[in-house]
Amino acid sequence: MEFDKEYFQAREDGIKWLNRNPQQRDYAVGLDILKRMRFKPLLFSRLAMRQPNGLMMQTLAMAIRDGANVYRNPTNPRYADIVPAEIDVEVAGTTAAATVEEKPVEDDKTTGRVYPENVRLIMRWFAKAYKERDAIHRMMRQLGESNSQSVMDKRKEYSDRINTLSDYMDRLYELRQEYFTAGKVPTDEELEGLTIPGKAIAEVSAPEIRTESASMRKKDEDFDAMDTATLKARRHNIRTQLQRKRNMLLYQKPQSKGNKENPMPDSPARTKIEVQITALENKLYQADKALAKRG
Repeated sequence: MEFDKEYFQAREDGIKWLNRNPQQRDYAVGLDILKRMRFKPLLFSRLAMRQPNGLMMQTLAMAIRDGANVYRNPTNPRYADIVPAEIDVEVAGTTAAATVEEKPVEDDKTTGRVYPENVRLIMRWFAKAYKERDAIHRMMRQLGESNSQSVMDKRKEYSDRINTLSDYMDRLYELRQEYFTAGKVPTDEELEGLTIPGKAIAEVSAPEIRTESASMRKKDEDFDAMDTATLKARRHNIRTQLQRKRNMLLYQKPQSKGNKENPMPDSPARTKIEVQITALENKLYQADKALAKRG
């Protein structure tokens, strides 16, 4: 794309469109703005084929927002022409996020292409991070222009979270591109710890918040009775929790990337985590054993 007079005129129109009340935004007008920006033509073509709904409007708004900022750093991977899994993938008329663990995910009904399991995971994670980042952008706009201390603190909190999500999305994008350019499927080790870092600021559902504690209460899981897709997903979840617990002992944070070692001192909290690690290690062994029986 070129950053010429046509781009900056479309950018100005895009900012005006974004500043409108979401209920007053016209889908066709937004598509025209994205087209005139010449930003993400693949995403534009997919959105143009869909009927406007909440998800399509949200994705279009995020694309226009990114398009308005791309000129500042056009080589940043976050501006790559990626079609979110929820837009690109449809299985039996539902989104991939709702069915990814039950059925194969196809990139298009016309091609019937099926992605490997780990590629489906990174596509779903990218779409989830994309959605949260967009929600936080909306919350930042609602803060207005006040420079009170409370607003500035909240603005910084939102900004830090957006940066965290963007870095996370960059990593997912790298793994995705390795698959599409070189056919390299990301390994379980590469996916280890790649769930969205930290607690979401916006749109965190109660089930997500309770996932880990509820999982720890599953004392007698019958891994042999699970179907293979469910077993693999459960095994991945256990490994992720286990890595987070180990990181808590070593770094006092659930993620290790960029952190210096800062071991948790002896305390009741450390003892509790050590007990949880033992329980998770046993669960992982049982899950691995159940998978091994299936070849």
